Formats: sequence, C-alpha cells, structure tokens
Amino acid sequence: MNKRSLLSLVSTMALLLSFSTTHAQRAVNRNVYCKFIQLPSHPLNTLKYNYIVYQNGETPEGEVEEEQDYETVKKAYDLNIKYYYDRMFKLDKQLFEIGTSKELSFLKKQLKIGSLHAKRPAKPKRTNLGYPDQMEFYVMEMKLHDARIDSLNNVDLKMLVKAKLNALMDETIPVKPYQKKISKTAPYRLPDAIISEKMNIRGLERVYDDPKKIFFEIAMSEFETKKGKKRSMGKDVSVLEYRRVVGYKVLDENNNIIAEGLVPSTDKWSEFDISTIKASEVKKKRKEFEKSSAEYNLIYAKDFLAARYGYPIENRGFELSYAKGKKFDYEKIKEAYEKAVNIFENEFSKDNPDVSELKKLIATWEEELKAADYSYKKARINTSVATGLYFNIIQCSVWLNEFDKAEKLLDEVSKLDLKSKSKRKIDICRDFIKDRKQRYDANSKMLAKN
Repeated sequence: MNKRSLLSLVSTMALLLSFSTTHAQRAVNRNVYCKFIQLPSHPLNTLKYNYIVYQNGETPEGEVEEEQDYETVKKAYDLNIKYYYDRMFKLDKQLFEIGTSKELSFLKKQLKIGSLHAKRPAKPKRTNLGYPDQMEFYVMEMKLHDARIDSLNNVDLKMLVKAKLNALMDETIPVKPYQKKISKTAPYRLPDAIISEKMNIRGLERVYDDPKKIFFEIAMSEFETKKGKKRSMGKDVSVLEYRRVVGYKVLDENNNIIAEGLVPSTDKWSEFDISTIKASEVKKKRKEFEKSSAEYNLIYAKDFLAARYGYPIENRGFELSYAKGKKFDYEKIKEAYEKAVNIFENEFSKDNPDVSELKKLIATWEEELKAADYSYKKARINTSVATGLYFNIIQCSVWLNEFDKAEKLLDEVSKLDLKSKSKRKIDICRDFIKDRKQRYDANSKMLAKN
C-alpha cells in the first residue's frame, strides 16, 4: 500500500468517525434561568417588622445610655445654675450692705468688697449640653444676670462704689454659646432616604406602632482602613485595606433576642492597589470606599435578613435537557422540555405558581427512561439521553417538594458512567435540595403552629 492510499484510508476513517459522533443519540443541555420566590429559612410567626440602623460604631446600648446621661446632665445643670444665682443674689446683698455702710471708708469698702467677691461660688459649666439647650440656659442666665444689674441700679450707692460693683458683675456675665461647625472630615452617614429604600424586605410589612412585630437592629461599625503589602507578579505592592463590619440582632414582640451575630463576609478586608497612585488619590479613594462600603454592606445586611426571614425573589440557573439524533423520534421529549422551560421561566416568580403540569412532564420522561439501554451507545435512550432525563425529573421534583424522590434519583444517576460535568451537577443538586427541604420543612412547621 503506497503512501497516497494510506492517507486516503485514514481520511475516510476520520470522516466516518466524525459522522458517527455527530449523529449519535445524545442529550442537548440548555441553561434555564428561573426567578422564584424564596422561602424564609427561619420563618417568623408574624409578617410585620420594623428596623433601626446604627452607623459609625453607634450601638443600641450606647444610645440609651447617652440619652439617660444627657438628661441627667441637663437636670443637674438646671439645679446647679439656679443654686448658683441664688447664692450670687445673697452675695450681692452683702456687697450692697458694704457699699452703703456709713462707718466704712471708701478704701475699707474696696478691701471688704474685694475679699467677699473672691469667695464667690464657682459657676457651673454647660459644655456637655447640646447647642439648643445651651442657648435656652443662656437666655435664662441673662435674665438672672440682668436682675442682678437692676438690683444694683436700685441701690443708693456712691458712683465709685457702684462702678466697682458693676465691674465685678461684668466678670460673671453669661457667655453666649456658639454652634460648632460640622467637620468636613466627619464620618460618612447614610441618609435616611437611602436606608429606607434599601431596607425594604419583600414579603414583610414595615409597621411602626403595632406591638406585634419583629424588630431588626443593624449596627454598622466605623469605616476601617490600614496600609499593607502583598506579593503580586513577583514583587511587593502597597495596598489600602478597608472594611466596615456589620452586626445584627433580631428581637421578637417581647423584645427577646431571637438571633444575633455578624452579617457574613462584612468582617473581611478588601484591598486596593495604591502602589502607582499619588497620596491625594489615595485619600480620594478612601472617601469613595467609605461611602460605598456603607451602602453595599447595608444591602448585604438586608439581603441576609431577607434570605432568613423574608420572601425575596432570587434567580437560579440550571440545565434542562432534550434528546437529539436523526434515527429516532424524540418529539415527546422535546415537547416536555419546552413546556418545562416555559413553566420555570414564567411561573415561579408568582405568589401562587401553577406547577401541576410538571407532574405530567415527569411522567413523560419516566416512561422514556423505561427503554434506557446503558450498554449500547446507539440505543435510542442511551446513557447520555438517560442522564439528561434523570436531571430533568430531579429538577422538577424539587419544585414539587418531592425531596426524597429527588435524592433517590440522584443516587441512581450517580451510578451511571458520567462525565465530570454531570458529577458536579449532582453535588450542586444535592446542596440545593438540602437548602430547599430545610426551608420547606421549617415553613410547614410554622404553618402547623399557626
């Protein structure tokens, strides 16, 4: 056999092999994206809720303590300032008696006035009060101070003595408070409008005065940053690390804690390469991350709470299959596949999805599996086609809440001669079935209680 004939034979065999592979019976897998209403993993006995978001290290305990301490400080100052002016009025009366004395010379009057004035009480400070309250007390103090001046003016004193006493009273004139300007470097705070928008939990109704509600507390820490080094492309680079840790509490209608902890992943540090940018740009980036971390972590917190207690709409991708091959008729399989796709893409985002048709589709695929031949590749229902049908039935069974059946079918399909992709699909299905079954059982128990 010459070289030319050998090449011709090899080419012919390759074409035959290619033709055989192309037209062999096989499963055609297509991605399906299903939007569905997720069941809560921790269902509540009420669908009413309210929330509060603490920012930049504030805590519920700290706020209550601060309010109590502030009111105490305010009341204490009110008592102290009144007691102070009461003593000052008595002191003024003694000074007036010295000033009007006919037995004392002017020099002795000055000495006695100076000595008595030196014993005046210390004036209480109002530095721990807020600006509005400081202004309120300032107005009250000015009225009391003016009353002292009026008393001085009504006393028959020599001009020099009156001037001396007037100068002494000027030393105790109330100081007008000033309102501090907000620092440009103050920590970023999420506006109430953004919080209200982001904290909307689907399936739950936010209420305010209703005592029968669940209460969510979200505590966002201060924004943290630090500079570090990391190895990249064989060299050390400078990075800016940042995070904003978020904690949560869930309280029932009696203010008992149902659950508490950290919102997952919010305690992890994020990195940004700063090795090639200027210091001014680093500062700018830090402000950007400070703002974005507050917004994103609030969303993470809301999504975490919604997944546990609400009814969010989620998106799940998976594969459905139909069969393909020129020698056999797969019309029923293809028709069932198309109906299943339509149901998954259109029904599950509704509050009451109609999934009754899935049982008929499962029956069609189960009937086809009866003819499966796993030892003959050219069989109408060979291993490839059968594997696709198995997964179709498994996916539909989950949504019919037939979890034991789905698990049993996974055990059966795992015994087949599978490709690595199908083995990964088994693991993914097991995880989804486990989560779905836990949610279904928890909600069934809650319904039974109610």
